[in-house]
Amino acid sequence: MRKHMKRVHHASYDDIQKFNATLAATRAQINGTVIVQCDFCGKLFTTKHSLTNHINLNHKNETAPNGENNTAKVCYKKKS
Repeated sequence: MRKHMKRVHHASYDDIQKFNATLAATRAQINGTVIVQCDFCGKLFTTKHSLTNHINLNHKNETAPNGENNTAKVCYKKKS
């Protein structure tokens, strides 16, 4: 699917990332999986562990939108 998007639709890396996020969220919703969202960038994850890894790799030196220090607990928010 991603090769098709690149070849036929000339999709950029960001377009493919958005597609992947939408696809994961749709699959999770169909399966009844809980989805958590990163407060820093809005990316969606299907496990808190994945979110924690994401935060530690991508937002290590950032302050959370609510002004607290970078802690994973700040970002555990169910996406409706």
